[in-house]
Amino acid sequence: MKITTLNGFALIASMLIIASCNSPKQPGTSDGSYSKIFFTGMDNPDSLAKVSNSNWKNMSTLVETSAHSGKYCSKIDSVNQFSFLFESAFSLIEHKVPKQVKVSAYCYGLQPESKARLVVSVKGDKYYKAYVADSLFVTPGEWHKIESTYNLPDKLDIYDVVKVYAMNNKTGELLVDDLRIEFIYPPAEK
Repeated sequence: MKITTLNGFALIASMLIIASCNSPKQPGTSDGSYSKIFFTGMDNPDSLAKVSNSNWKNMSTLVETSAHSGKYCSKIDSVNQFSFLFESAFSLIEHKVPKQVKVSAYCYGLQPESKARLVVSVKGDKYYKAYVADSLFVTPGEWHKIESTYNLPDKLDIYDVVKVYAMNNKTGELLVDDLRIEFIYPPAEK
């Protein structure tokens, strides 16, 4: 198999993107729990879109503007209600279901009626929880960090698919940037 310079560059770029979007296990706490963190500043949308089996979805919401960090962020409005999002089966993250998911993002209301929710959902109506942060956007034009921790039920399976995103209930326009997702796992059973 002959590797051309262009193919070699594409392979190296893909590996760097995958490495920057996913993290190894983070150090645990004294009780033996540990976490895995996924983060994106939403920059380099062309590269994110080309990674096969990417966990990052809804590229159509990415816009080049005054982002919290970098040049790109996700714009949600009455047409695109859901932000750039993370989606994966639990089994592709770790070989067990996390006990908690801690999510943070920076949001910027473009109008006073902007509404924001950070959502963690599991397909099949097994779990849905939205953290409401509407009160942060009374005065538009400022970036606000939204953060919430979600306790997952025991009934979830490693093959269930989790989604993490911001939404706006079709009210006002909102920018979302620097989405950080931490899956927190219990200590290993002995």
